Amino acid sequence: APAAAPATPDHTLTANGGLFSEYIFRGISQTAGKPAVQGGFDYAHSSGFYLGTWGSSISWLQDFGAYQRSSLEWDFYGGFKSTFPGSDDWGYDVGTIYYYYPGKRNPGVVNANSWEIYAAVNWKWLGAKASYNLEDYFGAQPAGAGTDGTWYFDFYANYPVGDSGFTLLGHYGILDVSH
Repeated sequence: APAAAPATPDHTLTANGGLFSEYIFRGISQTAGKPAVQGGFDYAHSSGFYLGTWGSSISWLQDFGAYQRSSLEWDFYGGFKSTFPGSDDWGYDVGTIYYYYPGKRNPGVVNANSWEIYAAVNWKWLGAKASYNLEDYFGAQPAGAGTDGTWYFDFYANYPVGDSGFTLLGHYGILDVSH
């Protein structure tokens, strides 16, 4: 008889890191065309609960004169991810993410920190996600109006190419900034 597959652990901790040619978030460069160093840690429980932190070098806050010193985006997130009962093909993910920008702001500049909640649904390799901002959207206040209530809709496909180890990625996003 073949050997039994090892049991899936209840707790997993993973790490990631890399050097990237540029950091682009929702279609907007965060590093003005320059490279970015990124990395993070994730904890997951077999129940579907997860927590994580991730960071990246940035330059946009200094580039736009908002902060005197700020070269880091540090994210904290958590949520619950699972499949729908009775189906391994359909899944969901609900959670929250906080984008933290340490540094010294210039006088009169609104804090760039931002907090979102999100919900996603996926079928095999297709998915859709909606994110809702609970605070001003990364400090944006056009004409003095708050931008809390900003939505971001994310549609994606991650199609595995046979057993090659390669995946074709597709993404389309819609950003609706309040006010």
